[in-house]
Amino acid sequence: MLHPNFVIVGTLIGAIGSFAYLIDTVKGKVKPNRVSFLLWSIAPFIAFAAQMKQGVGIESLMTFSTGFLPFLIFGASFVNKKAEWKLTKFDLLCGVLSLVGLVLWLITQSGI
Repeated sequence: MLHPNFVIVGTLIGAIGSFAYLIDTVKGKVKPNRVSFLLWSIAPFIAFAAQMKQGVGIESLMTFSTGFLPFLIFGASFVNKKAEWKLTKFDLLCGVLSLVGLVLWLITQSGI
């Protein structure tokens, strides 16, 4: 099992980059695609819920932060006039693959 300190350090390292991007989003220095950041938050939130259901401990903190930080940027994008709702072919492909994964998870009842 992974030592809890590694989870905390990994979460903090990821948060540093996300907070820097969050600040740049609020300042209008970057042009985030709301579709991407919303999709990047949904999948980890679903995985986090599954981890909570299965009794995963501190390790689920990393999964939660992987979804929560993009969700913060998604929210902050509404302050940024440069942000956009741009749906690309890649977004559609990722969305379809995510749905396939969720359906398979529902059928098998196993996240493994």
